[in-house]
Amino acid sequence: MGSCGTDARFRSIGKQTDFRYPHYHEPTDTADRIDFDRTARVVRGLEQVIIDLVK
Repeated sequence: MGSCGTDARFRSIGKQTDFRYPHYHEPTDTADRIDFDRTARVVRGLEQVIIDLVK
């Protein structure tokens, strides 16, 4: 059970393993592999969605 009392298996939508970062939870999952530009674009996009939702 998750911390909020739900089974984590039901929080996923679809089969995400096809799109998962290949180094996820592997010894090769190191900070130098982070794409900071791409991460910043995602954060800016989410910020805009949140701003639009509260309007």
